[in-house]
Amino acid sequence: MLVEFKFENFRSFKDEAYFTLEPSTQSGKNINAIETHLKKIPQLYRSTGVFGANASGKSNLILALALFKYLIKKSFKNEISQNLPCEKYLFSSETLEKPTSFEISFIYKERLYKYGLKYTQREILNEFLTYADISDEGSARENKLFVRDKFLGIKAKGIPQAWIDELADNRVFLSEIINNRNCQIQEFLDVYDYILNKIHTNRSKTSLDFTLDMLQSNDKNLVLDYIKKVGLDFIDINIKKIPAEDILEKLKNEKDKDEFTEFMLKRILSGNSEILDIKVLHRTEDGNITGLSLDKESEGSKKFLSLIGPIINALKNGNVLFIDELDASLHPLFVKRIVSLFNDANFNKKNAQLIFTSHAFYLMDGKTLTRDQIWLVNKENGCATTLKSLRSFNEPRKNKVFMEAYINGQYGAIPDIKF
Repeated sequence: MLVEFKFENFRSFKDEAYFTLEPSTQSGKNINAIETHLKKIPQLYRSTGVFGANASGKSNLILALALFKYLIKKSFKNEISQNLPCEKYLFSSETLEKPTSFEISFIYKERLYKYGLKYTQREILNEFLTYADISDEGSARENKLFVRDKFLGIKAKGIPQAWIDELADNRVFLSEIINNRNCQIQEFLDVYDYILNKIHTNRSKTSLDFTLDMLQSNDKNLVLDYIKKVGLDFIDINIKKIPAEDILEKLKNEKDKDEFTEFMLKRILSGNSEILDIKVLHRTEDGNITGLSLDKESEGSKKFLSLIGPIINALKNGNVLFIDELDASLHPLFVKRIVSLFNDANFNKKNAQLIFTSHAFYLMDGKTLTRDQIWLVNKENGCATTLKSLRSFNEPRKNKVFMEAYINGQYGAIPDIKF
């Protein structure tokens, strides 16, 4: 279960952004919260919404997490002179010389893990990993698994000194020891597995691919069942793989090649693209069944298809799912139902968590989202994004209907319309 995520000097975020799924108070009843029955953190929210005007920086929260995951997953391959991907805040001269940092806290197997790193384009400056056993039998005392400092070196339990001495400055230590050194220390394996495999960031193209993969697996009936329950009139979805050579000549012979055609040609020629013939089956007025190509379906249907696979996977496995612009192209009842599925303890038995960005202020009804589940982004000086929970506005009630106050500008995080 995700506890919190911090980051600094990334895209529109100049100063440290702090995001948490902990209720402001752990005493009493917090609706939509997971009862962990663990020391220190007995409750965590099942869902959280991040709201703000267009271009205010909402998506950068998810992009920060995606970059953090990328560094952990890929940096072990870096050549010595290779730069690390870095997207600093560009609207201040002071931040150009400062590092970017990421830090995450989560509960896995009744342990509270904290992992973070600070880096520049050229090197990792700091990195650390700690854990605390917060089960009934545990002491809840923080244990350091490793600490890395550019000047002081690395202190790590159970790691051979040769691995430390040979570590390149532009490689994440966690990435290096798991992928290049085959480290078998369970705590390291658990952290790597959780961040990369239990936390998912939703992107339309890759998420649609995820759903299509599920439709070609044993999960097909489960996906179709969800689709039918929300009222989409899909009878079935048939997917057939087409050999690349069958479509290659057709693309080559097109006289007026647009950008997408050129892109597909390059993908096919490089062997990086699988061609799928996707037909959505509908029942006609006279009771027959007809198939439509997926590209003929509405944007809302395609958006729902891209979401439903990751949603089912999260609920089935107890994962953490980040979705950008949850309400885009979807009916408000769809959006409200998706959030409610995660909030429902009887349905969400594996304690999956949903974090999403949105303009859907109708979710601020005090039930679907309570005070502590609502986060707001603002660009107070027109450049730097700030991230705040609604609790920071001294709202005394958790179950108040907040949407009217929000659209009236009481909390900010709305567009400043001049006409």
